[in-house]
Amino acid sequence: MNEKPDIYVLSDLHFDKKALPGYVKQKLIKLENDPIAHFKYMEEVLKSGDYQYSKNKIKQNIKFFIDLLYSNREGNIFVLAGDFFDDFFETLDFIQILEKAQITSFVVLGNHDYWTYSDKKRTWVECIEQASMATERNKFCRLLLTGREYKIGDLVFIGDTGFTNLNYTVLDLNRIADVYDLFEYIDENDSNWLLTATIKDLENRVPDCTQVKNFDIETLKKLNKDWCDFANKRITRLNKNESLFIVTHWPMDSLAENAIDSWWQTLALFPKEEPPYPSIYKPEPDNRYWLISGHTHRDVHYWNSIAVQAGYQNEKWFQELTLASFGLLVPTEKLYSLIDINSSLSVFTDFSAIYQENNDNAETSLKVRRYGFRRAGNFGNKRAISAYMKNSEDYIQRVKKEIAQIKNEFAGNAGYSDALGWQLYHSKLAVEAAIDVLEKGYQENPFEFFTALLVSGYAYNARTHLLKSMRKVNVYDIVRQSMVFSTIKNIPEINLDEIVTIKSLQGKNSSIKIGNIELKIPVVNGKHLDLDFFLPMANFFNNQLLGEDKPKEKMFQIESNLS
Repeated sequence: MNEKPDIYVLSDLHFDKKALPGYVKQKLIKLENDPIAHFKYMEEVLKSGDYQYSKNKIKQNIKFFIDLLYSNREGNIFVLAGDFFDDFFETLDFIQILEKAQITSFVVLGNHDYWTYSDKKRTWVECIEQASMATERNKFCRLLLTGREYKIGDLVFIGDTGFTNLNYTVLDLNRIADVYDLFEYIDENDSNWLLTATIKDLENRVPDCTQVKNFDIETLKKLNKDWCDFANKRITRLNKNESLFIVTHWPMDSLAENAIDSWWQTLALFPKEEPPYPSIYKPEPDNRYWLISGHTHRDVHYWNSIAVQAGYQNEKWFQELTLASFGLLVPTEKLYSLIDINSSLSVFTDFSAIYQENNDNAETSLKVRRYGFRRAGNFGNKRAISAYMKNSEDYIQRVKKEIAQIKNEFAGNAGYSDALGWQLYHSKLAVEAAIDVLEKGYQENPFEFFTALLVSGYAYNARTHLLKSMRKVNVYDIVRQSMVFSTIKNIPEINLDEIVTIKSLQGKNSSIKIGNIELKIPVVNGKHLDLDFFLPMANFFNNQLLGEDKPKEKMFQIESNLS
């Protein structure tokens, strides 16, 4: 490779497990507040075999994946952050397939890769030792383990499963600017703020307790410590020409806020490189390394962290997979042509209103009616509405903390940038504009306020990177969001901690008209307000959108002042 390569990132492919159907996912969501019932139901689902691919389908999934990487292997590096199979030997075979295809790649074992289909379980250490011997002579697909280091030019790759120290805190991290400061100024052994999960916290909630032979907390923590010690030493001896890529299955850059979350994330306290000049201000450190991870089935595109995770997918996903589904780290200089600094909330809106149905807009009209409360009632939006209505100040603090991790347009760590960096920066500007609106409170402008709530909800749910592909907020979203808000606010029996369903009321006297579109009244947790309550709201929106003297034949477009 003469030029600096592009680096494609993906994890949690789970070649052997199908995507769960919607009704199973919905039941799992309902059981989230009962961890034991959640675990038992999930165990039943997995044991049923209904969601296990056949051997032929698994081979087919692998072939589609390998063919894609092989046809794009020139000038690219592929980093795969674990969880390939629920079987150790299947994972080893997959690594050797990548090696035989001469695909330049770096992989780590995920927690699922230590499992086995057979009754003969293995310990973590047994798996690591066997995997190390099986891959020590590989020249193309390199298994990253504690103690191993590989270089391609000035690019340095280290990695490991990473594991977790199971630490978590009882402090409100939304109000702490830099978690590193906690460890600098507070005694790490003070159990008043830093605790460690126990085996009782994990059993009946983490399948690894039964899938791994001799599962125990001390071994888990030692594996994590050995890895962190190795990685910390490598970071401290980086020279100015080197670019370091740290690959782990477990995310290494966040402190958990409860015992079970400590299974999903850990804080490695990797050193930050401070600028070499004194200052009365605390400057932002320059991290000359990228953190690449998996495990959570949630994508990450922040600061010097990137994770793009497939999760459980159907076979069509493997058939249609392209490089666009991967995360991408590119040499920073390649991104300069993409700069566009114009961004505001209005980018995410389209406030056109349909007044008279005709052949030109009949299809749009039908879509609006059918869409119902899908946006207002999706899981993330319900969480955001609930959190904002419970405590708007805490909600805003969490949103601020989330976007604070988006450093700038390119990040530019180690000479590489997340290809989504420039889009993320624009999304950050939009969320900042939303925060300004929310901090002022409702100012009799529902378009501005509810757009701000919808946009900021992406950050609240750690989904800022998805804003770029969000369907634009339209008039009917605003009306529906207003009705949902009013319903929750005026029916005290609705529990803000448990907004389960937001649906459309059926039958007579169940809808208002905005322009010529009928919008159903919301039913929240089985409760709703009468039609008469919403008629003044309908009049308000119609006057705002159409005015009293506008010709009825027209479609009206209003411009938002949300810049």
